[in-house]
Amino acid sequence: MSNPPRQIVYVDTNVVIESVATRCWAALVNRFDVRTVAEVRREAQSGRRQGKGYVPLDAGQFDKNVRVFEVTDVELAAATLRTPLLSRIDAGERHLLAHMSALDKNSLPLTTGDRAALRAACALGLDDRLRSLEELAHHCGQKPTVQEWFTRKWLSKVKTEYLLDAI
Repeated sequence: MSNPPRQIVYVDTNVVIESVATRCWAALVNRFDVRTVAEVRREAQSGRRQGKGYVPLDAGQFDKNVRVFEVTDVELAAATLRTPLLSRIDAGERHLLAHMSALDKNSLPLTTGDRAALRAACALGLDDRLRSLEELAHHCGQKPTVQEWFTRKWLSKVKTEYLLDAI
């Protein structure tokens, strides 16, 4: 008898860095089918290695545990036409949201620490599928102390603000 398929979860650079820093990354990749886009992989594996607060990421382990997709120009154009908010966020988040908005409606995007990216996700209709890093880490039996913008409470607040602004 085979194991049931794991829930698909998409991550951005901020989530990768925070989950590595709070030591819940291994639990996430073991519990979920973690996916992302090539631009997020590039961002997560770059950075100033001597910079204060730099979080090292094992590129080999990342590539072994995370399924990475290339984003097409068609995906980017279609998502940008749906919301101009995409032009205001960084490339990794823009590519990830464009890719997600074009496919699997059962996957869950883990939230970013970027308010503008969350607003763009809501504008693309992804708001009901957004999950906090805190919430999914708890599903893995982890209780990391994450920064405020990776909590359920903060995510709920930003989604509510977006919905109230949209009225």
